[in-house]
Amino acid sequence: MLSLSFGVNISGDIIGLSGKHPVVVNLYNLESWAKNTPFRQLVVPTEIVGKTFKFEVPTGDYGIVVIEDKDRNGKLSFGLFGPSEPAKVYNLDKIVFGPPDFNDFKFSVSSDIEDLTIKF
Repeated sequence: MLSLSFGVNISGDIIGLSGKHPVVVNLYNLESWAKNTPFRQLVVPTEIVGKTFKFEVPTGDYGIVVIEDKDRNGKLSFGLFGPSEPAKVYNLDKIVFGPPDFNDFKFSVSSDIEDLTIKF
């Protein structure tokens, strides 16, 4: 059997959300982070009970930002004192004010990653 693949898979689960709003999973590489535009984006509708995600990408360094999209505009919204809806940056262990540096939350992908868990 011949199989063609154009990259590796990044997949996982998102837990701890309210279940009342769509979930936006943004995947970034260094270039897309600098442009504030996701490299890939997946929107998981409210109707989907299990919040899982999967991206096929070239090998490289990536970061994931997940948003519980309360206002359903497809992006992280801000109020006077910061984000106005729940958001989580995967692999970021510190609290930052403003956007984090990509190097602080990137992870390297050279083969399939199938067990990421993003906890809210």
